[in-house]
Amino acid sequence: MAAPATSRRVRLVGRSCRGMTMLELSLSTVVLAFLVFAAASVAKVALDATGTVVVADATAGKERRTSDRLEELLLSASLAMLQGTPSQGQMVEPLQEDVDYADVSFRRVVGFADGAVIYEPALGTAPMRLYRSTVRTGTGSLVLEDGGSTITLLDHVTGLSVRRSGNKLTVTVEHGDHEIRTDVHDLVLRVP
Repeated sequence: MAAPATSRRVRLVGRSCRGMTMLELSLSTVVLAFLVFAAASVAKVALDATGTVVVADATAGKERRTSDRLEELLLSASLAMLQGTPSQGQMVEPLQEDVDYADVSFRRVVGFADGAVIYEPALGTAPMRLYRSTVRTGTGSLVLEDGGSTITLLDHVTGLSVRRSGNKLTVTVEHGDHEIRTDVHDLVLRVP
């Protein structure tokens, strides 16, 4: 009776060591391929979402820096020295109330000496000028000329509007599908 038990044990051990059948191998391969495809799809969606957030955040950062820079530049602008080209005109004129201008030229008040106002750039030199350069595609750049150099503040600009209301100056920059508004209020605009 000992012999049949031994052969049965050998037979069971032999069965567990023989490997997978073709059907089991095929099913395992299909399940593994499905899991790899699902993981790759989830990873791609996560990377796309992260990329979109990074691009949106970078754009918002550029827009904030541009708005801050405009406010910094115009904070000490002399109200009497503001000039611009009307959106529908060709000639530079002093900024009038409630008129949209395509650009703005200005001098900043940087101090006083012996009762006289000191401007930057100095009188007799070209004033600072903020405008939108254009290219054939309809977009352009927000550009600042400060007498000696030309600085690009923001690319992909589709519009620029400058409007004066009393002692308040509003600069609106169209950047893609966003609009950047910078308001400089009467408390900081100085009349010489």
